[in-house]
Amino acid sequence: TLTETARSIHLGQLSARVPEISSHDELSDLTRLFNQMLGQIDELVSNLKHTIDHIAHDLRTPLTRLRATAEAALSAPDPSPTLYRDALAGCIESCESVLTLFHSILDVSEAESGALRLHLRPCDPSLLALDVIELYEMVAEESGITLQKELEFHDTVLLDEKQIKRALANLVDNAIKYNQPGGRVLLRCRQEKGD
Repeated sequence: TLTETARSIHLGQLSARVPEISSHDELSDLTRLFNQMLGQIDELVSNLKHTIDHIAHDLRTPLTRLRATAEAALSAPDPSPTLYRDALAGCIESCESVLTLFHSILDVSEAESGALRLHLRPCDPSLLALDVIELYEMVAEESGITLQKELEFHDTVLLDEKQIKRALANLVDNAIKYNQPGGRVLLRCRQEKGD
């Protein structure tokens, strides 16, 4: 039975399990451990597929924008240096989005392995929020979403600038992505009383 189940898994049937018996001998213990291992593998593969789907979805937007910007510049009937310069700036912005995504993936990997180290320094969170808003203004406009800000906190706090900026970018990106045309996204930075 163990051999048949292993063959099924080899053929891609990750839900296959060995029937367990209620005795308490070594073979029963081996069967339970084998099924637990299969369950963990099945969950890991499922999480991997889910992550790959998210990565593919997140990469599609900046890469599509990159290609569209380049094609629009190349097919312009009367191209000018200004047009090419603007197109290159747009391409660089899209490339930056792709690089940010790759760095996020690496950070998640480091965090899960316990190797992620924070680099704390005094920063103004409102300035980080403003950078993120400027980065996503065009994306929000293309999606028909109003991107608003209320940046009331202007002081320095100890934080990892890169990680906080990335977290804010992920939040804003998801808020735009899963919104509806005509919706709005509000990014607020304020100090709560007592904090």
